[in-house]
Amino acid sequence: LRGYPRPEADPELDRWTYQGRAKLAQEIERGVTTLEERYPGLVRREEATLIGFSLGANMAPRLVGVKGDGEVSYKRLVLAEGGYQVTAQIARTAARKGIERVVYICGERTACRTRAKGLKTVWKRAGIELETVVMPGVGHGYNEDFDPIAQRTFELLFSPN
Repeated sequence: LRGYPRPEADPELDRWTYQGRAKLAQEIERGVTTLEERYPGLVRREEATLIGFSLGANMAPRLVGVKGDGEVSYKRLVLAEGGYQVTAQIARTAARKGIERVVYICGERTACRTRAKGLKTVWKRAGIELETVVMPGVGHGYNEDFDPIAQRTFELLFSPN
């Protein structure tokens, strides 16, 4: 999902944004519906993982409370370089809506790791497990070799404990 081109940005910069949680939920719903049509029987709406980077990560914890037509139910959140505005109320709502685990993916050269650590108690009090994966040598972006980071993230998301 890309959202919408940022109107104030030069089109050559390829900058995108979202126009609120409701529109983002609709865009996600269209994407999930397309996947269902293309891969019948393989999409499990009731066990979805919501992954967001930067602005997407900031919106994701509140997005689980927005209901779309297809009622995607999230079990897990991956918040890369964002998602720090979580309050106790947001965490409790996320738990009530079915979130069981959260993984923050953080660049080594940002404050993400410190911010995620500060939220561990908030998520835990809501009954949600939280882990952090650090990408060595990067700031607000991704490693060139992201495979080990992705593998570790999915191990944490889907491990029994």
